[in-house]
Amino acid sequence: MVQADDVSFENVSAMIDDYDICVPKNFKMNSDVISRAKNMKLIMQFGVGFDGVDTNAATKQGIKMAKISSGESENAASCAEMAIYLILALLRKQHQMEIAVNHGEPIDDTLLGKIVLIMGFGSIGVHLAKRLCIGINGTNYNYDDLVDERGSQDDILKFASKADIVVCCLPMTTETGALLINIGRGGVLDYEAVYNNLKIGTFGRIKN
Repeated sequence: MVQADDVSFENVSAMIDDYDICVPKNFKMNSDVISRAKNMKLIMQFGVGFDGVDTNAATKQGIKMAKISSGESENAASCAEMAIYLILALLRKQHQMEIAVNHGEPIDDTLLGKIVLIMGFGSIGVHLAKRLCIGINGTNYNYDDLVDERGSQDDILKFASKADIVVCCLPMTTETGALLINIGRGGVLDYEAVYNNLKIGTFGRIKN
């Protein structure tokens, strides 16, 4: 018989030693929590990244770790589609859309003809590039036939200087008038820099 329980955040530390397998959902498996998991055999990450798990602590304790491949789970395709939604929401000024529609006014900008810089070309980047092949331009600093211009990491600043939209999972410098879409891991961004650019208006945003 297999017993599966949904344990609330506040009870994890007290109860985790009773379990052989843990599937953390939006919960930080830090060294303190892992040290209490005396019977733990496997941490099955609910997603593709281990940034919420102290992998060193788990390894020292002999706990195996596994994750879901983005390709097999179609997570990459879903993230790419979310990136498209966020791009359109920014271009069309989603937070102003209801008022504009009620007044019968056109809604701001269009995706057609924009230059998009995709920073990071793994599963998500490839899926995004495929969906962007609808008459707009694309640049990427890795190698793939889906984009119009390619280069090395040294070319990032050159690409960013002419990009209308940046979709990234890596740190980058700011560029006036750009839309920044981070569909990768949150920790790759300089939050203070992003906040400052949002505050002064050099980055677009969906809500006020």
